[in-house]
Amino acid sequence: MNPRQGQSESEGAFSGSHIRVNGALRPLPGVPTLQGLLEELGLPAPDLGLAVIRNGAVVRRAEWPATALAPDDELEIVRATVGG
Repeated sequence: MNPRQGQSESEGAFSGSHIRVNGALRPLPGVPTLQGLLEELGLPAPDLGLAVIRNGAVVRRAEWPATALAPDDELEIVRATVGG
């Protein structure tokens, strides 16, 4: 049996701690906080259109700087759009 069976190629590429962001596996950021991740992704902190869901729960904007990320966290980062 293949020990990597059930893993995608991208999952096997990371040997250290990782998180999942919008479905994609990525290593924990250098500053392992939600704010650190957003900065690493180039997403502006004051962007009022951003929302973050961590492990199924919405994280309030005021909590972003103090929210520590842990291995295997699952995050969804969404941006509100206007239009129809």
